[in-house]
Amino acid sequence: MQGIYLDSIQPNLTCPSGNCTWTDIHTLGVCSSCQNITSKLTRNCTNSQFVDFLEEVSPEISQCDFKTPHNQTLLTVFATVRGAEGIFGTQWNASALFTNAEADDAPATLISFEAVQALAMPNSTSVDVLRDLPVAGWSCTLSLCAKTYPFINVTNGVTNVTAPEEDSLLFANTIPPYLTLYSNTSSAVGNYSFHEVDFENLNSYLSVLFSTGFFSEGINTINTNALVYLDNAPEAPPVGSRLGLEADIDAAMNRLASSMTEPIRSSQNSTANPGQTLVEKTFIHVSWGWLALPIALAVLSFVLVIAAIAITRQSGVEVWKNEVLPLLFAQLRGFEAEEVDIGGASGNRILEERGLRLRANLGRPDELVFVKGE
Repeated sequence: MQGIYLDSIQPNLTCPSGNCTWTDIHTLGVCSSCQNITSKLTRNCTNSQFVDFLEEVSPEISQCDFKTPHNQTLLTVFATVRGAEGIFGTQWNASALFTNAEADDAPATLISFEAVQALAMPNSTSVDVLRDLPVAGWSCTLSLCAKTYPFINVTNGVTNVTAPEEDSLLFANTIPPYLTLYSNTSSAVGNYSFHEVDFENLNSYLSVLFSTGFFSEGINTINTNALVYLDNAPEAPPVGSRLGLEADIDAAMNRLASSMTEPIRSSQNSTANPGQTLVEKTFIHVSWGWLALPIALAVLSFVLVIAAIAITRQSGVEVWKNEVLPLLFAQLRGFEAEEVDIGGASGNRILEERGLRLRANLGRPDELVFVKGE
């Protein structure tokens, strides 16, 4: 009933990544159609002051009978009551139609009903005004149909659903307990099965739901032999009070059909529909031109080291002798203390001069000991 009182139920889709796409989704569903039959209504109104308990409040009453295209009689009552402001009366009265359900090649109609709806409640006490109050007539149908949802997707967690394509269904030769439904249009995909008991229960429930009326506040206790259509049926909620205030009956029935479709589509008998889950990937774009200098520097340094090793090995000179670092960790023997003492020296030049005067030879390579040379 959410479609009548609130917005319609939208398809509920499972998308683990928040970005998904599906192929066209085909499902059994419910479709609605409504026709404005106001011009086809025949009105017959009477004015009277009758019924004892009504005379106590001195109402002026206009009772109108509306004959519908299917020869149904829908009653409306409008009244002004002493001490009350404005007009009170019928805002909605509907009656379900009998359908030849389950006949071969017959439309898969769940419910058809006709209704009258008050369009205005002017603030007037004239009986003539009561008699001529404008009403709208409606003829609506809910039917089983095939629905196709194209271009359905989830983008950044938001479900995007386009209006479904609808194909009417007909009853085929059935084998109890299942009803076979088929479509004679090329866009429909396959046949559908519907349990006969479920169909009959749904038809019965909707017949009660849409055989209802609603009086505006003020005379909602009136219940004469001619007016026995208050919202008091225990089998279904009182939708008359909502439909009586609905500005667009066609849109309300369409919302109801959409809300009825979703439980059918997602029921335990539904089948999975293939889809595609999209995930985000991060790519790093490298501009090799900016890396040319550091790469070239590293490569050339490596080449230089290899060349130095090769050249020194060919000349018989150990590589480590070309560096000063070994002298920092080696022992110096045969030198006077003042020759190697640099505590009082200052400046690079003095240190360089002392270094040039020193001569040392490698005494024992295995112990890395340098002795004073000539």
